[in-house]
Amino acid sequence: MGETDRSLWMRFAAIAQPYFFPRIRGGGWMTLLLMTLLLVFLFDVLFMIVAGIILAGGHFAPILTGEK
Repeated sequence: MGETDRSLWMRFAAIAQPYFFPRIRGGGWMTLLLMTLLLVFLFDVLFMIVAGIILAGGHFAPILTGEK
C-alpha cells in the first residue's frame, strides 16, 4: 500500500471510528442498538413496499387476487 493510500485510509478510519467502535462508555451497546433499529426499519420499509404493491395489484387487477 502506497503512502497516499495509507494516509487516505487513516483519515477514513479516524472519521468512521466513532460510529463503528465508539470509545465512550456504553458506546458498543449504542452501536448494537442502532444497527438493530436499522434492520427493523429496513424490514418495515420492505414490508410496506410489498404490501403496497399487493394492495395496488388487487385494486387494479382484482382477477389476480380472486379465489376460485
